[in-house]
Amino acid sequence: MSKLIYYKGLVLAALEITPSNPQHGDEVEFTSSSGAGKAVFLKKVKEFESGKFKAEYVSPERAARHVELFPKLNKTNKDTSPLFVVHGFNVQPANHMRNIASKWERFTDEDLKYYPIPVLWPCSESVFIIGYGKDQEDPSQRAGAELKAMVDAIPNDLFPRKSVLLHSMGNHVVFNGACGVKDEAGKVIDKAPDVEFENIFLAAAVSL
Repeated sequence: MSKLIYYKGLVLAALEITPSNPQHGDEVEFTSSSGAGKAVFLKKVKEFESGKFKAEYVSPERAARHVELFPKLNKTNKDTSPLFVVHGFNVQPANHMRNIASKWERFTDEDLKYYPIPVLWPCSESVFIIGYGKDQEDPSQRAGAELKAMVDAIPNDLFPRKSVLLHSMGNHVVFNGACGVKDEAGKVIDKAPDVEFENIFLAAAVSL
């Protein structure tokens, strides 16, 4: 059994948290089966039981400032910007954070110019938080809502420089989400969100 995760850095979580309207610095909780919610920044995410997490809520303004201060920790590259890391199919939140934590020193010691921020969300009707569910059948159906949830939390004025890394099915979030939010019949009911990424990286991108 994997050790329970404690992730100190920033996380962007588009899922239900308790309480639902926290103030900066408040403690919140979520689980591996939490439903969809407004995307929020969290830090100091601690798994106190398997699949159950506590974290500290961070306001968008403080999150932006947190990223601005990251170059002070970076030994070799002072020109850093946030990199939002989107998971692939059937990845649990603890594993997503654990994977990034294992590579943290590469971002601070090896001249990489990004501050990595894992993105957590429930997708479609999956029981698990990172399952993608019916997106396997129609990856474009929910991608618009998923992309909108993410970029609503990272407006261009607060995060003028930002990049995104998409693993496996995560690439559908941007490329199908850019077509706008669709309803169950596939009709666009909301235009594509306004977002500017400096770079879009694809890792093991899938095509359905």
